[in-house]
Amino acid sequence: MCNLALAVCFPTNFTLQSSTDGVNWSNIPGQSYTGYANPGNNTQSFTFSSPVQAQYVRVYATQLTADSYGNYYLQMAQMAVKQTLPFTATASS
Repeated sequence: MCNLALAVCFPTNFTLQSSTDGVNWSNIPGQSYTGYANPGNNTQSFTFSSPVQAQYVRVYATQLTADSYGNYYLQMAQMAVKQTLPFTATASS
């Protein structure tokens, strides 16, 4: 599951992608969205239908929404990947 706490400028069309090396990216199955409604400042959660082995997860936006001035931004306050058991988590600096 991927929780995104997002600000007002949220992408309309986007795909959640994963990578084991930060260079080669794959679309996460079932995580491509078109015409997604802007959630404002509400937290969004996306549950993956199958396990994803990755070191990196990103939001690949292909169409953004405009703010009240007509500027296009992608603003993200926080992104957290939450895992359910069983899982193996590792970290490096």
